[in-house]
Amino acid sequence: MSTTEKIKQKPSLPCALATLIILILYIIVGLTVFKMPVITVLFFSWLVLVPFALKLGFSAKEVEGAVYDMVK
Repeated sequence: MSTTEKIKQKPSLPCALATLIILILYIIVGLTVFKMPVITVLFFSWLVLVPFALKLGFSAKEVEGAVYDMVK
């Protein structure tokens, strides 16, 4: 492991709950207020999750790779 690589942490309960609440609010607002299509809201929801993943030690590239693998 290189010295610049961050150690990945498990989220605490408050962090996990905050992530879920913010994600649910994003989806509700996107669907009801902005009348966005479901697929668009779900696709861009990963952008909401990136700051939480960065805080836990994951890189944006790892998050992008996970999203890409999920969509395949």
